[in-house]
Amino acid sequence: MLEQHAGNQSAWTLASEPGCPLLEGLGLPAGTELIGSLQAAGGEAEASGALAWAGQTASLTLAAAMHQSEATLQVKLSHALPALRAVPPEALLTVQLGWEAGHRLGLELQVGACELQGSGELHLDRGLQWQVLAQSSCEALQALGVPGRVNSSGTVAVNSVAADTWVLVAVDNSTLQGLLILKATESQQEVELLLTHGPAQPSPSGLPARVLLELATESHGPGYRRSLRVALDSKQVSEELMFTQQPEHISLDYTLEHNIPVLRTLWVEDKLGLQSTSGTSWMGTTPANPPTTNLPAPPSLHVDVFSPPQSPGASQLRDFHGGFIP
Repeated sequence: MLEQHAGNQSAWTLASEPGCPLLEGLGLPAGTELIGSLQAAGGEAEASGALAWAGQTASLTLAAAMHQSEATLQVKLSHALPALRAVPPEALLTVQLGWEAGHRLGLELQVGACELQGSGELHLDRGLQWQVLAQSSCEALQALGVPGRVNSSGTVAVNSVAADTWVLVAVDNSTLQGLLILKATESQQEVELLLTHGPAQPSPSGLPARVLLELATESHGPGYRRSLRVALDSKQVSEELMFTQQPEHISLDYTLEHNIPVLRTLWVEDKLGLQSTSGTSWMGTTPANPPTTNLPAPPSLHVDVFSPPQSPGASQLRDFHGGFIP
């Protein structure tokens, strides 16, 4: 064994002799040499080793660097050994980490003619933001159904009254995008969900290319309002409800709209509406201060159910009036 030291660098050489059962069991003949070195300085280090005999070599190198805001690790293997014929003659792995202005990760692997790359970023300063990318030029993996490129990004933002989430996933030429918005205050609540995928062509799975859901509610004093909209591609259904309740008056207004052929076969018009009011009034004169002898009129009920006209000038209004006698 021969060893040398020079400052921050060390090197050594090992040579085998005849009659070593361990090396012979590994198929390494006498005269095999193992050469290695190690050096480190200023946050960087490198270690390498090489195995050689009868003109055949194999080497492995590890290099690492650590700085204030990033770190790098690189591993390289090369050989020309028949015993390692299942391993490509050249392989290189690089890993990078960064933590300034977010967290960053990078991976790169080269094995023979195949190259794999991956990267990712994560930011936490303004909510949650991320981006991930993976791509491959390896035809052998693509023949097994592994996509050549996968990209994903998204954001999540949350505060005291709202939450906003957006996600994008792209696999080769296909994309899937999702949006979710939630808002809530003392008098208002909103939910919005949107899913889209492309390219815009019929999906083998039968899934719609666009899905939309919108729901909003609002209440102020005696009034309440709710609206709902659901859409699958070009088909959609929407409804709106308004309700008001006061001591002497109650009203209800409901509207339904759609463009779905299946509902038309069930005699559901494209637009339907319901209006209902009921209330109590005073009989007799009503001065500034009504006398206690005035009696309330019986409660009344008024209901209108309407749909679009079937022909110009034709009305589809159905009017119901009712009175209740105590």
